[in-house]
Order: sequence, then C-alpha cells, then structure tokens
Amino acid sequence: MPRESLIDAQTIALEVASVDAMLAQLHRQVGMDLRAELVAAFLPLLQETLQTLPPALAAGDADEIINLSHKLKGAALQLGAQRLASSCRDIEMAGRQGLLGDAESSFGQVRQLSLGLLSGLRLH
Repeated sequence: MPRESLIDAQTIALEVASVDAMLAQLHRQVGMDLRAELVAAFLPLLQETLQTLPPALAAGDADEIINLSHKLKGAALQLGAQRLASSCRDIEMAGRQGLLGDAESSFGQVRQLSLGLLSGLRLH
C-alpha cells in the first residue's frame, strides 16, 4: 500500500541529526572530520536522483527506477540518512515487484526528505 504521509519538520530535523551523528561517529573513529568531503560526494547523487527518477517513474522504466533508488539508498545509508534509505528501499522493492504506483508514492517522501536534507546539510 502506498505511503502518502507528509514528512514534517521534526522528521527532517531527526534525519539531519542522524546524519550529524553518523558523521560525528566517523570523526571519532578515524580522527578526521570528513563531513565536507562526504556531503560533497552525496549531494550530486541526491540532486541527480531527484531530477532523473521522476521521468523514469513517468515512463514506467522499472530498471532505471531500481538502479536510481538502489544507488541513493546505499549513499543515504553511508551518510546515516536512515529514513531516506528506507524510502529508497521502498521504491526499489516496488520497482522490482512492478508496483510503480507505490514507487511513485514513496518518491514523494524521498523528495521531501531530500529537500530537507539539502537544506539541513548546507546550513552546517
């Protein structure tokens, strides 16, 4: 069943906090602050996915939907964006099962979380 709930400001703040916690943990583990480098690597993929996934959804291109959502899911997990990764997983699974309406619904959450992350990560 598609999830159509809106992502509120508190959820976005929690997602940004999750990313901050992951980056802080990494800093403690390796002794270096890699925030700028990791965010710089993540943002282009995030922006590319936000631009290329809607046309793939509109065209019903399951292979592209699976590929794009899988890549963003992995990048989100590495950065600590758990809810974004979960929504990407939902899109990927819907694509694999041919449930493109569900994938499109989950993309609404990905878009909202992504825009919130873009804003939150740039403020730091």
